[in-house]
Amino acid sequence: MQSPEFDLPAEALSRKWQEAVAGQPRVETLETATPLRFEHVQRSARFRFPDRVTVWVIPLSDSRSTLAIYSRSIYGLNDLGVNRARVETWLAALRATAS
Repeated sequence: MQSPEFDLPAEALSRKWQEAVAGQPRVETLETATPLRFEHVQRSARFRFPDRVTVWVIPLSDSRSTLAIYSRSIYGLNDLGVNRARVETWLAALRATAS
């Protein structure tokens, strides 16, 4: 899917991303080397299977930015649409936080 653009500098979008993800269930944020890149693990509710989510905040200009999000299952061959649904849910939470 196409990444949304935000009328926020990259650093501000990075902070808003952290706020949005903090409200998601069963999420652990791993340490990252840069304030514009995040690694998260979200576990399934029933079996606690981990899925990995990598996020890059990308500056487009001094006042605009976007995201690249890669969500993937660690176990199994078919995620039954869980990763796409997660990205859509997290983006909706970000839009609510960023507005």
